[in-house]
Formats: sequence, structure tokens, C-alpha cells
Amino acid sequence: TPFVLDAAHVERMRERYPHHLGSDAQLLRLLCVAAAHLALPVISEFYVGAAARGASGRVYLGVNMEFVGVPLACSVHAEQFLVSNAVLHGERGLSTVATTATPCGHCRQFFKELHGAEQLAIVAGHQHCTYSLDEILPHGFGPRDLGNCDNVVFTQHAHSAAA
Repeated sequence: TPFVLDAAHVERMRERYPHHLGSDAQLLRLLCVAAAHLALPVISEFYVGAAARGASGRVYLGVNMEFVGVPLACSVHAEQFLVSNAVLHGERGLSTVATTATPCGHCRQFFKELHGAEQLAIVAGHQHCTYSLDEILPHGFGPRDLGNCDNVVFTQHAHSAAA
């Protein structure tokens, strides 16, 4: 699939281009820009790409998709595509996410629902800065605030139930 790069392929890319792909942030920033060209923004014409490094070493891509004849609220955001893609491929967690545009409030909250969200690094937009989720979603509210640590994406229990 063009939306998943296995760990060995990612390492070969880094070996071939060490000055351009030295850090995860550099690698993911370039990949999310490339992924944006695969987006389907038939309504807004706003192309968004996302790329993330999984705990497995694989890299997952996501793009936004809009559908003619349905409300824009029914679109799939690049970040949602990316996380769903990772889960469907058996990923257990994400460490770094890069996006071509700063994640919207909906996607920030979506990330907050992930197991390990506290450690998630976000490279947002054209900025060369990496942020924590708490920095871009201050005073966030998530499953832990409800005492629910088991019913979130990427936990062992949730992964087993989806399989």
C-alpha cells in the first residue's frame, strides 16, 4: 500500500539521504508533503497530508478526503486517516506525527484519545518546531480524565478487540 512504509524501507531511505532525513521530524515532514498530493479535497481544495512513525518503526501516511453530496463535516481528516491506517496494520502506538497544516481542534482531540498521547510529538505545518499534544491542546480532556485508561486506541485490549 502506498500509505505504509515498512521499517526497513524507511531505514534505507535514511541511509541514502542522511542529510535530509536524519531525524524523524525531517523524514515525516517530507513524507507528509508528498502524501498531500494524494489527498481528495474535492470541496475545499485544501490538500492535507500526515505522516507518523509507529512503535514498530513503520511510517504511516494519511490524507484528507471529501465527498461530493455530503456535508463537509463528513470528510475524513488526514490525521484520522493516518491513525485508522496504523490501527488496521496492527500498529501499537505512534511516537511522532507530522502534518502539512496545524491539526484542527477535532484532530487534536482525536490524538488526545490515543494511548500514549502524553508522549506524542507533533510537527505541525511548515514550522520546524516539534510540539507536545499538551502544547497544542492546553487543558485537554481525555479518557484518563474519566478514569478510563483501557478503552483508547493502541492499548493491548483495544488492539485485540479490533483483530
